[in-house]
Amino acid sequence: GEAKSMEREEYARLMALKQINGLGNKRLIELTKKFGSLEKLINAEFIDLHNFTFITKETFEEINNLSEVIVEEARTTFDY
Repeated sequence: GEAKSMEREEYARLMALKQINGLGNKRLIELTKKFGSLEKLINAEFIDLHNFTFITKETFEEINNLSEVIVEEARTTFDY
């Protein structure tokens, strides 16, 4: 159902974010606590991330480029 597909999308977001250089588990947990969800993190503006010294402009662009491509990948991967 709906909850299962949201779970899968969040998992797909996590897997994609972990591919970004400089974003490990500890930093992703820190960012998720700040933003409340990985989706909100991915859709955040650079100004919202400037307090995190490990987020460079390049890292931000990589995060931002993930956007909703991830949702499509999740749907394809999990066939829903």
